[in-house]
Amino acid sequence: RLRSAWNLALFREMQGLCVSMKALGVDVLVYKGLVLCKTLHGDLTTRQTRDLDILVRSSDFLRLREELLRKGFREDYHFPERYARYYMGVNREAAFSRMLPDGVELNVEVQWAPVLPLYEIPFDNAPYFERAVAAAWGGNGVRVPCLEDQFLLLLAHHGVSELWHSLKHVTALAFFLERR
Repeated sequence: RLRSAWNLALFREMQGLCVSMKALGVDVLVYKGLVLCKTLHGDLTTRQTRDLDILVRSSDFLRLREELLRKGFREDYHFPERYARYYMGVNREAAFSRMLPDGVELNVEVQWAPVLPLYEIPFDNAPYFERAVAAAWGGNGVRVPCLEDQFLLLLAHHGVSELWHSLKHVTALAFFLERR
């Protein structure tokens, strides 16, 4: 029950962020977490998730960051504004958090690439945005990577960056393969 309530709270926050970003002209894709709940299991409450994962074009990151800070989020690790281009060239994400009214912390991970540049895997996220689809369940302009791209992003993110540290991620891939 607690997981269901948390996932529904995340869903509401996700919708609000997507509306805000769309109003700013910042194209975002929601992926992992809630998207996997809906894509693989058919509803938002069956899979445990702890945060919101958002894919953004690197050219839009600074505007998205500014909006999150304006909405009361804090950066979980230092972002050197003076060296933004360098930071984004050697990293793949930034993390933000804020307290919800009920005292629970909301975490948002914003990624412009699924893997660190040090792995030397060429990555251009433009095709993910071109092939993205509207999430019929998301409303308010929530867009997600197409099914094949969700699979590729999971392989890159969890396989390369996180070395499959959780059985939950391996199980997600099995569900994808079963759906094909």
